[in-house]
Amino acid sequence: MVAHLVAWMTRATPIGRPEPEVILPAPMFAYFVWLLHTLNRVARSAFDDFHPALGDNAHERERYRFMLTSIPDRQRDNCASSAA
Repeated sequence: MVAHLVAWMTRATPIGRPEPEVILPAPMFAYFVWLLHTLNRVARSAFDDFHPALGDNAHERERYRFMLTSIPDRQRDNCASSAA
């Protein structure tokens, strides 16, 4: 909606007319956020089921959990730069 307001205020498009290039990214972004959340939830659940096999080292368990539910900085930066 904010993007539409900017386009309408700058008179780039007629007031009240929605633009598809502004409407479509919002549901796609919401879908990817939902997908990331779902994948993290599944990874945490699978890890919790499997963690007794890892032993009693709490530090190692947390390190493995972090590795399952996060994206390495280099890959994150590559994705961000290719999306921009």
